[in-house]
Amino acid sequence: MIKTTSITDNPITSARDSLLNIDHHATALAEFISEGATPLTIGMQGEWGTGKTSLMHLVKEKLDEKDLATSWVNTWEYSLFRQPSEVTPNVLKGLLENLVKTCKEKNYWGTEQKYDAAVGQLKKGLKILGSLAAKAAVKSTTGINVDIASSESMISEVADLKIQIQEIVNLIIKDDQNPAKKIVFFVDDLDRIDPPMAVEVLESLKNVFDVDNCTFILAIDYDVVIKGLEKKFGKKTEQNEREFRSFFDKIIQVPFSMPTGAYDIDNLLSAKLSELGLELDKDLEADYVNIVKLTVGYIPRSIKRYVNSFSLLEKIRLIGDNGSEEKLVDFCLFALLGIQISYPQIYRLINIRNDFLNWDKSFALQIGVDTIDDVPDMDAEFTDEEWEQVLWSFCQRDPYLRARALAIIQVLNVIRDKLADDLPIILERSMEYASMTSVDDDVEAKQATGKYQRTLYEGIDGYTGELKSNGVGSEYIELLEYVHDDIEKIFKDKEDKDDVNYLYSVTGGVTVYAQGKMKGTKFVGLKYSKSGMPHVEICLLKDPRNGYKKPRIDNLEITNVRSYTSKSERKKLPFIEYYLIKLKDKSEYSDKIKNLINASFEIRQQGLKILKKGMHTVQMSIDEDDSAATSESMTSQSA
Repeated sequence: MIKTTSITDNPITSARDSLLNIDHHATALAEFISEGATPLTIGMQGEWGTGKTSLMHLVKEKLDEKDLATSWVNTWEYSLFRQPSEVTPNVLKGLLENLVKTCKEKNYWGTEQKYDAAVGQLKKGLKILGSLAAKAAVKSTTGINVDIASSESMISEVADLKIQIQEIVNLIIKDDQNPAKKIVFFVDDLDRIDPPMAVEVLESLKNVFDVDNCTFILAIDYDVVIKGLEKKFGKKTEQNEREFRSFFDKIIQVPFSMPTGAYDIDNLLSAKLSELGLELDKDLEADYVNIVKLTVGYIPRSIKRYVNSFSLLEKIRLIGDNGSEEKLVDFCLFALLGIQISYPQIYRLINIRNDFLNWDKSFALQIGVDTIDDVPDMDAEFTDEEWEQVLWSFCQRDPYLRARALAIIQVLNVIRDKLADDLPIILERSMEYASMTSVDDDVEAKQATGKYQRTLYEGIDGYTGELKSNGVGSEYIELLEYVHDDIEKIFKDKEDKDDVNYLYSVTGGVTVYAQGKMKGTKFVGLKYSKSGMPHVEICLLKDPRNGYKKPRIDNLEITNVRSYTSKSERKKLPFIEYYLIKLKDKSEYSDKIKNLINASFEIRQQGLKILKKGMHTVQMSIDEDDSAATSESMTSQSA
């Protein structure tokens, strides 16, 4: 397969190109149409981008195999550069011309004489349509009402047009030598033209083409019909809803909603990314699909736009990072894009303050949420944390967000679960790229774009200065600076000191991390915390050489970091499990803690070597290294 940097939004035209696993739907529709009574109109309903055109092509492909006569028009093409009054006659004209043309291509006319007869009937029909179009043009310039099939002056012409259409149909289906005994008209893109115009086309098709042996398949969005009928019925309300529904039922005998819930999104996403040369990490593949379902959902056009945006930003990231693989950064970027496309208001909040786990009542007030709403009991398990309650309450102000509140919360929880303790670093890095495709006219959001860079400090002074401004006691500031300076001394003389990096932020405190395949995964974290009793905490990697147990130091509180990956299907590798040491003063910072910091660095380096291996292999590799070291030591002693 030739790799490309973007994918097109063209509909598929053959079952061999289908990626959504809906071939059986097309088969059932084709059989229903070929065996059904006529006249019949099927409304293929679905919102923008749900794949109506693709499914119609699949149905047409199967009907062509059954030797049915078909005609296809794209109403949007017939509306280009034309007055609204000209659209309906031209759509009707296109249906007839394409029918005669396709039957000629399939040799359904048989002899030239029959084809000439059909062309003769077509010319008569087109002459009438020309007259209708001219009279409709009069309305647009003079205001005189000459709507098709409604003005008395046009009734006879419409009746003549129906006769000509029936004659053309009879020439096809009443010929014993002709295998086609039914005609199927495909009318596409009605939801792309002006809603009132779409309604007029629908009414005309019903009145003019209501002839035997003909079936219509219309690609339409019910919401477009609603908007088009507002001039006739007014705004839709509970009181007049029945009138809107009655109109739709009069036009459409068989409504068929696009089966988006049955789409094979896994296959579509994987195939489209593969076209772009982007292979999903197997450990994260299910999570990528989950993000798609929770954001853009099952709309193929939205998924294609999503994938194209991701392809562009991934190329920018790879060039900027010299081609380094950053699987968690890529995943975070992908998730942020989903939020940006589907929930721009929520993306705006993240843009303003990206440490969403720390969204609290003060942030709620900042974004206009005065009170935290009560969460229904059935949803309580998804909103048991303060940041989730703030987000839930924000969503209640907008009908769309209210309906999607739980999905939005779940997206952010997926991000948290996958990034775990590296959330602040990776989220900030991903936001740098995601901001490039953001379209937002909100002033505060614009000012916040790129803010994640400005929340990072150049050194410890920036972080402690922020703490001072928030009223943190000097004893904790001094303790932080003391431990920080010692950590720098610990790594100052190491051969690989250049691979040790420091990051300072208001949310993450001091993060010490190493370069490599998981650049950004810390091996030391240092920050002030007021959780429980105020203290300075040191976050370190668990050591596989002691069974991943947290160490014990007399008179010090040592706790495991809350795990956000417990529900993940991905195996959690031991070298990214952490524990916290809580310090109250300098006297508690001992040589034993310094040795643990050194050990955390060694575990980090060991983890990079075996990044893609499972927990069992990790332990085997460490045991082999220990065994080799012991053997080398014994050999040295023997010598």
